[in-house]
Amino acid sequence: MRPRNTEKTSTVLGKSGSAETGDGTELESKAPAPGHGHNGAGAFISSRKIAIVRFEKFGLTLHPEKTRLVEFGRNAAKNAKRQGKKPATFDFLGLTHICARSRTGRFTVHVKTIGKRLRRGLNAIAEWCRQHRHEPVGEEQKTLNAKLPGHYQYYGRPTNYRSIRQFYRRVLRIWKEWLSRRRRHG
Repeated sequence: MRPRNTEKTSTVLGKSGSAETGDGTELESKAPAPGHGHNGAGAFISSRKIAIVRFEKFGLTLHPEKTRLVEFGRNAAKNAKRQGKKPATFDFLGLTHICARSRTGRFTVHVKTIGKRLRRGLNAIAEWCRQHRHEPVGEEQKTLNAKLPGHYQYYGRPTNYRSIRQFYRRVLRIWKEWLSRRRRHG
């Protein structure tokens, strides 16, 4: 019987705990099995090594400054509170992921649009309004009404309603500003 710390475990690569490097050799994970209480930095480092090899197979790399170990999950908020800190968050695919509790007290992941992405979308709308400010109002309205659902479909998650509402209200304000700059023809 093997000691626990050298058990093959499931990793980001598969259930066997090993990964092919592309040249026929295999890399074996020495990370402890999930649920054995050894889910610290050692498991992260070995999983990271395997992920690096896997990424290189497809010509991808991990950014060393952007890859970090974050305590995230059911007990992350409690542990952070004990240490006098806020629970860690991380940004992925334009959304900030946040540890939270549902109304019934169960663990859940809330998301929020990253501020940078919100500003980028609003700047794009403002630039479009500037470029098309001389078009008929009905045409502008049709185009804006076609642009908004794209944003809603990507960023629309049940816990992201505040950012969606903020985006909508700011688009209205931007459009109103550009409409007010037009001359009235009698």
